[in-house]
Amino acid sequence: MKILCAIGLVFGMGIGVARADLYQVTGVPINAELTSAKEARMAAIENGETDAFWALMKKMVAPEYQQQIPMPAENDIQSWVQTVSLANEKNTATKYMADLSVRFDEAKIQNFLTQNNIPFLTKDLPDTVVVPVLQKGENVQTVSDDNPLYLYLKENKAGNDLWKAVVPVGDLEEIM
Repeated sequence: MKILCAIGLVFGMGIGVARADLYQVTGVPINAELTSAKEARMAAIENGETDAFWALMKKMVAPEYQQQIPMPAENDIQSWVQTVSLANEKNTATKYMADLSVRFDEAKIQNFLTQNNIPFLTKDLPDTVVVPVLQKGENVQTVSDDNPLYLYLKENKAGNDLWKAVVPVGDLEEIM
């Protein structure tokens, strides 16, 4: 009974926590050098939007499907961008550098992936998945050794590019 309560508490804790926006990509470093700072800025932002798109695909699409994502048409990525913001801008007469944040249009991104038959996330996953583990003396035991989630985590090294997992060890009372 305590184990079921622990699972409910562990998964229930994330309900009230604000999550990052799945369609927002932040902190993309951009830089370019052209004949003028204005041209360099425009080129850096355009290249940064492309980098942000691929970072978004890494967040939304499981690694085994990422190779199937086709290269978007030249102007598609720019038309999928809703907002752009820049931080830490630095420039010279010919160079431009900054950190770019991009918010993509949810419907357009989902349309692109659906049309190309690519499975994808529609909501951001929590950063951490906790799986209760019990330890009695030197004996470590999960809720049950045939638990499919535990077996998946064990086989996949507790996470991948889509999410990270922490599997705590200790008595149930210590975890709570």
